Order: sequence, then C-alpha cells, then structure tokens
Amino acid sequence: MAPPPVEAIDVGYMRVPGAANAFLIRGDDGHVLVECGPAATRGTLIDGLGAAGVALRDVRHLLLTHIHLDHAGASGHLAELGTHVWVHPFGAPHLAAPERLLASSRRVHGAAYDPFYGDLIAVRADQLHPVADLGWVQVAGHRVQALHTPGHARHHVVWLLDHQGERHAFLGDLAGILVPDSD
Repeated sequence: MAPPPVEAIDVGYMRVPGAANAFLIRGDDGHVLVECGPAATRGTLIDGLGAAGVALRDVRHLLLTHIHLDHAGASGHLAELGTHVWVHPFGAPHLAAPERLLASSRRVHGAAYDPFYGDLIAVRADQLHPVADLGWVQVAGHRVQALHTPGHARHHVVWLLDHQGERHAFLGDLAGILVPDSD
C-alpha cells in the first residue's frame, strides 16, 4: 500500500528546528495544509512548500487543529490567497474577528509576541468553514473527518485522513509537544 501523500514542513517556530510543522497533503485539485504556523513564520512556510515543489497559491484548504497562533497564526494570510479554512465551530468566530485573540496573546507573550507570532488577520466568512464533531469534509480529493477533542483548548480538533483503507491522525497539541534534541 502506498504511503499517504503527506509531508511535514517545518515552519521555523521560535527558530527551533522541529518545534512545529505544517503538514502538506498533496491532492488532485490543489493541496491541503494541516496547520500553518504563526504569521511571523510565513516566509519559512513558503520556503518549505517551495522545496516540496508547491506554491502557496496551490494550497486550497487549511485544516486547523486549534486557533492558537503557533498553529493558526498565518491562516488569514493564506485565506487572502483563496485558501479555505476548516476549524472547530468555537474557533471560527476568533478567526473572523481576531482582535480579542490578538490582545490576549500579546498580554501573555509580551516581548516574544512580535518575533515569534505576528498578527493573525481576519479570515473572510466565505472562506471560513466550521466543522461539527464527526463531520466529514472533502478537500483536494481526500476525505477527512473532524473529531472534537477538547482539553488543550475547547476548540481542539483531531483531523482523521482516510487514505487507501488506512486512517491517519493529525493530533495538534492533543498529546503535548516533543521538540527534537530538547528537554
């Protein structure tokens, strides 16, 4: 059986290799990303996609596990290029009007905010798609299911990809984080 058409793209989060990835799912009619990283690392994401032979404009869909800026901060920037954003219903209003999320993030992260996160910009309503628990979406020729998994965040989703009879899970921060070569 062929492996799923998935590639990890290091987004350069906090300038630590391996600290955070976006996952490229190649498709028949464009491509899908699971996560996009912070707005401040858009350039690293674009470079990583380029190394994989994919232009940012060819990413048609973005699946977010949750709206924390290290996972979703560049989502509005992708949406400006036509990418559709799929997210938990509780997270969608924050992507449509991110002012409160940004103010809270600036308070929490202080001086680290600008270099590590950058500002999320709003996602237009016609590109923002809340997905119900156990809901299925068809993106770039793939069937993907949303499993609501509150805990790390009340708006956390695990995305399940069905590919050639196998199921693959994108966990976000459900099981914590492991940074290679760190404590």
